[in-house]
Amino acid sequence: MDIQQSILICCFSTLKLFIMKKFVLFLGVVFSLTWIIACSTDSETKTDLNSVESTRSDISNKRIHIDDKIGEIISGNFVITVNMSDFQGFINQTLIDEAISASIVSFEIQESSDTAGIYFLVGKNSSGSVKTGTQLIRNGNNFYIDYFVNTSTNQLDVVTVVCDAGCREGCDPQSYKNENDEQLWRCTQCVQFTGQGCRKTVTTTTNTLKAP
Repeated sequence: MDIQQSILICCFSTLKLFIMKKFVLFLGVVFSLTWIIACSTDSETKTDLNSVESTRSDISNKRIHIDDKIGEIISGNFVITVNMSDFQGFINQTLIDEAISASIVSFEIQESSDTAGIYFLVGKNSSGSVKTGTQLIRNGNNFYIDYFVNTSTNQLDVVTVVCDAGCREGCDPQSYKNENDEQLWRCTQCVQFTGQGCRKTVTTTTNTLKAP
């Protein structure tokens, strides 16, 4: 009987040890998977935050809609061909949302001085101390606001930069591509007053006046 009890105790101890090892292994796998998922989520979040300034460089992925057209190339000049009142109201609401006391009163189409082939719409207030930049798509000789459909809200969003300073010269919006081919925004330095700063605010804003 003593021998049988010893054998049973030995078998039970071995089984218990086996189960504990399996449980520890299971916990290790669960922890590893949790860590991987957490890292992936954090990476995706950082990518989303960092891409607020970037645009989609592949025109095949862009939304080109006749209702978004704002201008054309006519005799080599960039000409706004539509009434800008609705878009003007949209941009000025963006300034209100950012607590910037200014109203945009004029617009013009520009090509980036940093990267050829990048176009944007520049808005200015009456004194020129506040300027906005909005991404454009050029398709042939036509220019379109670079709206994109926000899959979360099913509404049209657009990336806009605001360059805000007390100088009339400089502090201009510029769009460029970095070494990763991402299209970003910057504001040039003020040139009227030495050392004066230029504040840049980049926002992704929904235009509720337009349907996707």
